[in-house]
Amino acid sequence: MYMMKNHYSRAAILNWQQWRLKSYCPHKNWEVLKSRFENTLIFIETLRKEVEKIIPVDILVRRKFGAPLELSYHKLNGYLGQHKRFIEKRIEYCKKNPSYFFSYIKLLEIKIWLKLRFGSCSLSVITLVDDYMNLHRLSIPFSHNNKYQIYKHHPHFNENYFKSIETLEKAYWLGFIFADGTIKNSRVCLYLSASAKYIKSNYNHLIRFCVALGLNPEYIDIIHRLEKGLKIQYRHFTLIQFSSEEMANDLCSLGFKGSRSKATEWPSIKFGNKLLDLAFLLGFYDGEADVGRTRINSANKDLLLIIKNKFNIPYMVLPGTKAYKLSLSGQLVNLMQIIFPKSLELKRHKFRLRNIEVIFNNILSKELLNDLLKVISKNKIADIFGVEVNRISQLIKKWGIEDILVDTRNQKIA
Repeated sequence: MYMMKNHYSRAAILNWQQWRLKSYCPHKNWEVLKSRFENTLIFIETLRKEVEKIIPVDILVRRKFGAPLELSYHKLNGYLGQHKRFIEKRIEYCKKNPSYFFSYIKLLEIKIWLKLRFGSCSLSVITLVDDYMNLHRLSIPFSHNNKYQIYKHHPHFNENYFKSIETLEKAYWLGFIFADGTIKNSRVCLYLSASAKYIKSNYNHLIRFCVALGLNPEYIDIIHRLEKGLKIQYRHFTLIQFSSEEMANDLCSLGFKGSRSKATEWPSIKFGNKLLDLAFLLGFYDGEADVGRTRINSANKDLLLIIKNKFNIPYMVLPGTKAYKLSLSGQLVNLMQIIFPKSLELKRHKFRLRNIEVIFNNILSKELLNDLLKVISKNKIADIFGVEVNRISQLIKKWGIEDILVDTRNQKIA
């Protein structure tokens, strides 16, 4: 059978998304149109009769003795380029579910087959299909294939969002998933736990996540779970979950095995820019840090050691009662929050500067300073690290870095 593989491409999904958003003014009387296509069962019968008009009479058959000649479903399936029980199966689906609709890619396939079979004679039938599509455009799914069911609930979902990490926003959300995400059987879940007073902040942050990836915020869940132990208490969760084999594979290829998995490592790709490293670490911090603290907590000791070495953090990874701990320093957290100002609101805090000389000499590397100067001024950098601006000027000269004058009224970091 002829398979339209191109209709399963990302371009086809984007076309479907754009098509759904277009306004439609029917060329016929709206009420007449609604009566012709009130549901898919009526559409199937109307389609059969319309094809019946453009085929030779000798192809028509009688269903029973004395009945009028008509086009059989068997022949109709062939003209539409479908398997022999295609229409019969759709009729069964409609009887079980009156709100059943043909998928977008199947209707496109039917239109192509009609054009191939009948040429210019197919115009009236193709117009019929177009009217059905336009009348029910908000209800027609992209595909009935389970792989594409996510687009029924999240029609604007960008499945390739993490295919490449080239922006601060992508790096931030990747870090957040590494901290609070899970993957199981291609099902991606971002799962935030907090006390009752932080539910609203977490909910608003998940809305930002949904907007970034094109997910439908209506599918954010808030769960209140009663836990009975030595102390009876409620635990509160805010989460969004969706199935996407492609995104799950992209996340796995980046090194993500689940926030609770000790196999999860720092992303396996090189970002090529220290600012992206900072944005990723900020996302991880927002998922793993306590409110008002500079330390991050994780059961994954190896990942914390990677972070310590990557940013040359002078503090030790220490064991805790339930997880390991690593203090990032007030300077580093303040810097991350300036680089990406759209982080989790309840965690945003201007921390006091401690161990100024140690942090300055360890964390501010040549590569980091070079990338920072592209988005913020050396005066701001000096303020973040709590040193005189001439210390920054000395490093610029020592390392041979271009002294870029940043216009703070139009910074690129937003």
